[in-house]
Amino acid sequence: MRYAILHHTAWPGKSDHYDLLVQVREGGENDRFLKAFFTESNALPVPSQPGETRRESRLMAQEDHRIAYLTYQGQVGGGRGRVVRVDEGECEHLAEPTREELKCRLTGKHLRGVCRLRHLGQAVWIMERIEDPVVSGPAGR
Repeated sequence: MRYAILHHTAWPGKSDHYDLLVQVREGGENDRFLKAFFTESNALPVPSQPGETRRESRLMAQEDHRIAYLTYQGQVGGGRGRVVRVDEGECEHLAEPTREELKCRLTGKHLRGVCRLRHLGQAVWIMERIEDPVVSGPAGR
């Protein structure tokens, strides 16, 4: 499975934000097997840069998206702005995804480690980094 983060800008009447797309099933490009969330601010969800202390982000759920959005960049139909992919990678589900929780290991440029997305109610979810990535090589021994 895969995931992607899209920077969503220039949507009239909406603030710039990031979209997090998490694949939950295998399928074709037109299958709506991506759980979709957006940040309420113009900040990446749960950064994993050394020294950063923020370990969770509040996200808002959207309708499931088509798998094609994992690789899409450009104008969004219906005058809904533009998206640029800023991160992507593998998503290993550590438990069967449910309507209340997703737990997965992400291996991308910005999101790395084990994360849990928990449904708090209505469209509100919390994404928390619960385990940092394992560092290999001389610095991580």
